[in-house]
Amino acid sequence: MVTTLMHILYGTMVALTFKLNLPLFLIFTNLPDLDALLDVLTDNIKYHTYLFHNILSSIFLLIIGSIFFSFKLVFIALFLHYLLDIAYKREWLYPFSKKKFGFVTFKKKYPFWVYLFYDGNIYFTIISLIIFILFLLFYFF
Repeated sequence: MVTTLMHILYGTMVALTFKLNLPLFLIFTNLPDLDALLDVLTDNIKYHTYLFHNILSSIFLLIIGSIFFSFKLVFIALFLHYLLDIAYKREWLYPFSKKKFGFVTFKKKYPFWVYLFYDGNIYFTIISLIIFILFLLFYFF
């Protein structure tokens, strides 16, 4: 599972690269993970795998977001979110199908709130932080 921290790091890099409104972009990049709040409260993985990670909710978020904000910003933010999440098995076609698509099955090892910052793969976290620091160095200097 890609963490909120990873969505923020990669979201920041994309928003700065395309000169998009950073706070708004980060909100939309993390918006599909809003369903994880229900799981954090119950320490269970029940809603996060399908509630906002499917085709209908993606279209809904895109339409609603585009009414109030730039279509480009909302589309790129949501696309980035799902691009980062694509490897993990999810019910992407829910409610049309409950079949899970992806390559990696998420196995819960820690309390669910831990996964907001750490996905259980220390190498991905460290590499992402290094990429982010290098990006900031090149971007600002």
